[in-house]
Amino acid sequence: MNISQAKEIPLDELLARLGFTPAKVVNGEIWYKSPFRANDDTPSFKLSASKKGWYDFGDAETNGGNILDFAIRYFKLGENDISGALRELRPFGATNVAKPSKQATQRAGKRPEQVSKKPVSEKPAKAVVELPAEPTGHTINYVKEFEVWQGYGRGRKFSPLAQYLLDRAITPNVAAPYLANVGFSPAKQPTKKWYGIGWLNQSGGYEVRMANSTGFKACIGTKDITFYAAKDHKPENPYNRLHVFESQFDFLSYLCMFEGVNPAQENYLILNSANLAGRAIEGIQAHEQKFDPLILWTQNDEPGQKAAAAFLALTDRAVLTAAHYYEGFKDLNDAFKAQKIKPDVPKAKFNPEFVQTYQASFKPQ
Repeated sequence: MNISQAKEIPLDELLARLGFTPAKVVNGEIWYKSPFRANDDTPSFKLSASKKGWYDFGDAETNGGNILDFAIRYFKLGENDISGALRELRPFGATNVAKPSKQATQRAGKRPEQVSKKPVSEKPAKAVVELPAEPTGHTINYVKEFEVWQGYGRGRKFSPLAQYLLDRAITPNVAAPYLANVGFSPAKQPTKKWYGIGWLNQSGGYEVRMANSTGFKACIGTKDITFYAAKDHKPENPYNRLHVFESQFDFLSYLCMFEGVNPAQENYLILNSANLAGRAIEGIQAHEQKFDPLILWTQNDEPGQKAAAAFLALTDRAVLTAAHYYEGFKDLNDAFKAQKIKPDVPKAKFNPEFVQTYQASFKPQ
């Protein structure tokens, strides 16, 4: 789950699943007894008519905000712990191929005083995001919404991370909903403050890439796959097709390349490593929704070919490979960069009509 997906969760549905019922409805605004205080006899917690915002008239510290602010307050996370909020909200959001957070499952339906012995009024300490230990030892300091622009007026320009995307032929505004600005301290230099592009995986870890010449990349937390479910999925009108990418940048290239595709009608799985093909297959087979067909956008190297072979061995659903569309290139992003940035690349290496060919073959269901 990413920030945009979390903000799509209606707050009234989240509260219902946490065990809270409305006390009254006035002019479309829903009022509750505060989920933050056990002794709230008079309804003082209000949802906006859009069900995207909340305000607590009895809370002088937090006051209100969006669903991420609510999760940070309700689950007693560190200040600005967006990663922790996303981890706790994942079981309440779109259909997921990973197991729900154990902590969130245990807390559902409980008031804060049942979850923690800390006083409700205690202000959470400003802390780093709590993630499972990783051999690299890197520590996350903050997670923020992806910043496309810096400055204002005539001084406005793309941020360094957005420029990094542009260098890879990826449109920042298309990619932003799936990314975050991640600040961290490297294991060998814990006093240093670095930052990079990050995206959440299904175990709450962050895949991080730095936009500089070091080529730094690592997973901070537990290594796992990333899954984006179709937002428009409904039992009576399912979108069952699942695209499998080896890297996040291949996925983002796909979104930029096929501008006519509605992301809300597609399911996407990013391996984050060819070695996680087995983990992905287990999740797909155990999922309540049968994804069919699977469309593979794996890389044209030995690890990518082995990962593709593992998927192609499945016999309970159709599996299609798209790697031949970017034959001669390592991956989809390399081919996409070559087409957009290096127009002198011989057409024999990259078929410029494959976009139309693909769309004609696999129209949205």
